[in-house]
Amino acid sequence: MIIVRRISSIFSLLLVLGMFELLVIRPEWFFYIFFILEAIVVLTIIGLAWKKIELKEIWQFLVPPVFLIGSSYILLFFVEGTLYAQLFILFVIFLFWIFIENTFLFLYQPVKYQPYALENISAYVNLVAVFFMAASFHSSIIFLGTSGSISTIFVFIFTLVLVIQMLWINKIVPRGNYIVAVVLALLVAEIFWATVFLPSGYLVSGLIVAISYYFLVGIFRYWLLKSLDRKVFKRYIIISVSVLVVIALSARWI
Repeated sequence: MIIVRRISSIFSLLLVLGMFELLVIRPEWFFYIFFILEAIVVLTIIGLAWKKIELKEIWQFLVPPVFLIGSSYILLFFVEGTLYAQLFILFVIFLFWIFIENTFLFLYQPVKYQPYALENISAYVNLVAVFFMAASFHSSIIFLGTSGSISTIFVFIFTLVLVIQMLWINKIVPRGNYIVAVVLALLVAEIFWATVFLPSGYLVSGLIVAISYYFLVGIFRYWLLKSLDRKVFKRYIIISVSVLVVIALSARWI
């Protein structure tokens, strides 16, 4: 049974790769491929977790890959150039494989599983998903003329789900923390709304939102885990400010 699930995981990676390549060839099939792609991801995770964890807890394993694949798929639609598109696809497949591999080890080979690997990988995958999501919404606003207000609402929902998933995957009791999760999602959504009016490209705006998410949710996570100290806070400040400064100095402002 373990071998079957291992083979099915590898097969799902190939299917996801094939769906991304199909979008490059047939962009007019955008919506059909999107639903097929997300179905593959959902079935893959459910297949791995089946009878290993309770059904009500599977969702926390679903959120990172579903959001990653969905947001990257939308952003791929706006990526220009065959080389960049292929590199982008390989990067996404690599992240998906890392998540699937650690989920497999966590469920079936705990001896080889590194403690807290899934929690940390989920955090990184979620961060990348936020960047892809923000960049995708900015792309749709710039190129398709979609509503910035509606996009901001989706950013709020997207972020709220990710923050709640972070609570569950880190085994943090979420009862009283839901209010803080809503506040964090509102802050990220407000930052996204502010970037809508910046004279910047969609990638720069997406990075600004992602760095904001990284700082706010990262500090919140360490605080809940009672691991927040001056050293951790200083590290988050230095990384966040440094990246924002680099963005401000190197970006092409429209």
